[in-house]
Amino acid sequence: MALEPTASLAAASLVLYLILTPLLITCVYWHGKPGLLGWIFLSIFATFQIVAGGILVSENGEPSIAGSLVTSIGLSPLLLGIQGILHEVQLALAPQNKRRTLPVYICTHLLVATGIALLAVGASSVFSAASASPPQEPKSSDLALWKIGAVILLLAWLIISIVSVFTLLDLRAHDGYQAHETSMLLWAVLLSLPFVGVRTVYGLIYAATRRSDLSAVTGSMTVKVLLIFLPQLGATMTLVAGGFKSRGIARKRTKNETIPLSMHGRGERA
Repeated sequence: MALEPTASLAAASLVLYLILTPLLITCVYWHGKPGLLGWIFLSIFATFQIVAGGILVSENGEPSIAGSLVTSIGLSPLLLGIQGILHEVQLALAPQNKRRTLPVYICTHLLVATGIALLAVGASSVFSAASASPPQEPKSSDLALWKIGAVILLLAWLIISIVSVFTLLDLRAHDGYQAHETSMLLWAVLLSLPFVGVRTVYGLIYAATRRSDLSAVTGSMTVKVLLIFLPQLGATMTLVAGGFKSRGIARKRTKNETIPLSMHGRGERA
């Protein structure tokens, strides 16, 4: 039986993330303890995409609560993965400033967890009501939870983006400091953020409008490819490339090849 276009896209996503998952697991090994959470969350994100792809392929692209919900909550491990990798960059620059960076990391992590919890509860109830026989109108409280969760995820993305820019300014403040691996990893984070921004804004718009043509399952192929599939894949592949380029960062960390962030305007000079 020929697959519907949605199922074909899901099959392509499934295959691509099956290929990316071993690479992400390799990055978990290469980057060690400081990057552990970031790369594990990215691996979880890839697993979510494999599960979502498998559900859509098995149902030949037909709408389902499980497929819609997995697609909706799949953004959270991607955000947490980027945040974890950014924290790894900060620790590589100045491990002694952990007390300064850790509170921001924890607060953002809790923000993402709260957002996805609200989104999951609200969206699952809305999807259940829509798929009932006969279809029912969703409760206003469930719609509110879904929208609030989407807004919180967008806020988390903005915070991660701002922290990333300030981290880049910190890196550039070190005259003569050539941290190739650290720089490559930070640029991977910065380049992945616009992709995630597109996906996050789309999620908020869909939560606010619930237009069927914007749905990840029933929407047009243009929406599915340009607003969901490509942004998520682009972010993941950018981070994997950065992870491979910076695979020596753990060795340099063990050799204490770091420079304090407080040494702004001063490089390492002979």
